[in-house]
Amino acid sequence: MKKIKVSICIPSWFEPGMTGRYNDINETYMIASQCLKRLLEVTPRDLFELIIVDNGSTLKTEDIPDDWLPLEWYWDQADVLIKNETNLGFGGALNQAIAKANGEFVLQLNNDILMWSNWLEEILDVFEQPLEPPVGMVMPALEKSGRRFEEIINCKKEDIDMTINADKYGIHAQFGSCWCMKKNLLDKLYKNDGFYFDPQFKMLFKEDRDLYQRVYQLGLETYRAHRVRVYHVGNLTVSKVDGHKDISKNNRKLYEKKWGGKEK
Repeated sequence: MKKIKVSICIPSWFEPGMTGRYNDINETYMIASQCLKRLLEVTPRDLFELIIVDNGSTLKTEDIPDDWLPLEWYWDQADVLIKNETNLGFGGALNQAIAKANGEFVLQLNNDILMWSNWLEEILDVFEQPLEPPVGMVMPALEKSGRRFEEIINCKKEDIDMTINADKYGIHAQFGSCWCMKKNLLDKLYKNDGFYFDPQFKMLFKEDRDLYQRVYQLGLETYRAHRVRVYHVGNLTVSKVDGHKDISKNNRKLYEKKWGGKEK
């Protein structure tokens, strides 16, 4: 059996009525399906397994236009599909996905990230670099063109300036929407703490910052690889969670209590 290099984990939650900047269409699913399509187009399929968590979605095929990628298509792309009856939150979904991961590396990917060719190879290459402090986690840089999703999805790689700070590695990177770690490091954190993501951080917010602090405690660093860039749509799901502002406030208090308010 061929060893799996990377387990790409994608939490997903789709509800009817997730509309916004595109008015009366379900922008969350439309963008997520196009981002997944891009992932499959530009990433060598023998390099990764795909783990998708359906985090209690109630969206049905009849809720989306006929000319979109079918909802069934999205779920069918997973090598491992985890289906939850209710939304367990971001950290809860990732705890499930990482537990199922068979790859040497785990890459967490929000479903509103667009990438271009060689993105994953560039991220993996950072783990081979003799950096100090040693590499604990790698994240891409962000494409900040100011263009909207419907414009940037048609951009070719040569339209994106990949040369900005291409020879540099940013330290203390904290981009929770796309990061990569070795699975054995995640397993070490689990052994130390009893979890991958701390379950006290309900739904979303600060669970990723908590993970970074635990990486720093081991003398490792979180690096941004400037030679690889991705586009992040952002705020597609978080604003649809009932009471998200109160959840954010409570999780911030929990984080400050746990870490004394410090954040690198």
